[in-house]
Amino acid sequence: MTMQQPPPMPVRQINVQDETHLNLISVLHFVMGGLYLLGIGFLILHYMIMAMVLQMAEAESQTPPASPSAVIAVSPTPATPEEAATLLASPPVAVPTRPTSPPFPKEFLPILSIFYVVCGAFLIALCICNILVGLHMRKRKHRIFSFVVAGVNCLQFPFGTALGIFTFIVLSRVGVKMDYDANASA
Repeated sequence: MTMQQPPPMPVRQINVQDETHLNLISVLHFVMGGLYLLGIGFLILHYMIMAMVLQMAEAESQTPPASPSAVIAVSPTPATPEEAATLLASPPVAVPTRPTSPPFPKEFLPILSIFYVVCGAFLIALCICNILVGLHMRKRKHRIFSFVVAGVNCLQFPFGTALGIFTFIVLSRVGVKMDYDANASA
């Protein structure tokens, strides 16, 4: 009785172009994670500016109206001596130095803070996911996770869209899929 040998396992064959493209999109996912991190910095800066502006508006709305000593007397320039005499007889027109603003809604800053926290959490999650995809691509693991993150990146026009589409194209190649499958079973 002769024992039949099982068929040999397919040798991991990935061509140079696929290898280069995988390494390139791996690096680009790291760059995209860095861009999300930069976006978090801009979000923090924007929050600080908005909080300062809203606090200044609140302080301005709480100040009392302008006093009579803080008005400017405005009178037109007379063209004839008769107009000059009538202008001297009439009282000056008082114009306030700054307009009064409506009261500031105190509930706006906490609502705005919630918006910033939600956006910041979303950016942090995208940053971490893109860095993880870059690491997983180097190890040729978690192909489906890479597809999901590429799909979310497609919403970030223009760089995320280009990266997401390129990731879909490269990960859909047969050689790349076989390489991922070989690493998953190993």
